[in-house]
Parts: sequence; C-alpha cells; structure tokens
Amino acid sequence: MPDENPDAPGREKRTWAERRVEIKARGEQRKSEIKARGEQKKAENKARRVERSATGKAAAAIGVVPVAERWWANIEPTNVGVNVQYLNVHTPTKSMGLGSFKIINEGLQWRGNMGFPKIIMPWPKIEAIDIEGEVSSRVRASAVVGLGVLGLGARKRRRDTHMTVVTDEGEFGFLFEKTAPEVVRTKLRPVLTALAASAAEMPAPSSTPLSVADELAKLATLKETGVLSDEEFAAAKARLLK
Repeated sequence: MPDENPDAPGREKRTWAERRVEIKARGEQRKSEIKARGEQKKAENKARRVERSATGKAAAAIGVVPVAERWWANIEPTNVGVNVQYLNVHTPTKSMGLGSFKIINEGLQWRGNMGFPKIIMPWPKIEAIDIEGEVSSRVRASAVVGLGVLGLGARKRRRDTHMTVVTDEGEFGFLFEKTAPEVVRTKLRPVLTALAASAAEMPAPSSTPLSVADELAKLATLKETGVLSDEEFAAAKARLLK
C-alpha cells in the first residue's frame, strides 16, 4: 500500500489548510461530474421519449386506415440515404440538421445525428413526393398546393438532390448530398409506384352539374325538414326557374 502520510519522505509538506482546500476542490469536481452525467442522462431519456412518441403516433395513424386502403402494404423497409439534410420550411437554404433517411414500417423517416429527434412522416398522411420536380402523388395535382416550394427555393448544388414530401400537415424538405436524383428515385421506387397506383384507383370527381329537377328536389327536402320557410322555398324556386 502506498504511504498516504503527507509528511512522508519525498513528499512536499502541506499544511492542513492546504489539504482542506484540495479536498474541497475534489469534492466540487466530483459534484460537477455527477451533475453533468445526470443532465446527459435526462437529455438521452427525453430524446428516447420523443422518438417513442413519434413512432407511436405514426403507428396510430396507420391503425385508423382500413387494410384495403393501405397503399403502402407491400413496401419493404430500407435505407435511402445518409448525409441527408432536413431543410427549414420557411428558409429552404437553411439546414436544420444532418441525418439519415429511411423507409420504415410506419412511413418515411429522417433521423438526425448529434441527438436530433427523428421525424416520421406516416404513410396515411403522405400525399405526394417531389424529387427535383418529378412528382408522384396519390391526390390530384390541383389538390397539392405549393408542391415543390422547398425544392425550387433551395439553392441548387452540384450532384445534390432536393426532395419535398407533402403531407396533410405540411411540407418537409430534404437535401441528399452528393446523390443524383436517379439514385434517390431508385431507392424510393416502391413508394413512388405505390403512390401512383393509389392515385389511379381514386375515382375522378364528378363535374356534371345538377339538373334543375335535382335542385328542386333538394329545395323540397329542405322545406320539408323545416330548414326553409314557405317564403324562402318560393323565392329559391323562382330563381331556379328563371
């Protein structure tokens, strides 16, 4: 065992006051280390809670969709790319972080590096995907408002690919660094194909106007249910027959 005597030969002699200062400093350092580990643990637990919450919400979104309407049913999970920037919705040239992009069971996922929480875009909420201006959509083009704003607004860089995912909650922009558009499209081909097939199966909205007879029938129903008074019904009927 080493000699702990502060007055042993070969050791610098210290006063008890100096020793007390040293012991106190070690205690403060120890407290700081414990506090730092505690803060780090809290941050890690919070990040895990955020991730579990995002995954749970995505799974819940899938759960409310009938099995027959799940256009994504045959899509297999896979990695799409690394070094993928998540772009600010309001400032497309500003990156919110760097991470990886994947196809998962619940939808499309961007997972940031350095502790950034992951972003999941659930399958039922995805309406369209724009890769460098080539759009795959499960809704009619007129229903997608502002599609590609992020991709068109962002500064074009050599061999980089801009992608915009449009959901019913808004747009998400991503920049695949040093990756050609063809590579991104190939990786996402199952998703793009399923989106296109889903759109083809949707019935076209009726553009045939109602006949006068149909309009009169509607007015009669409103009158019978008490929505329209006799005077309002007569006035509306007169306008239709003009």
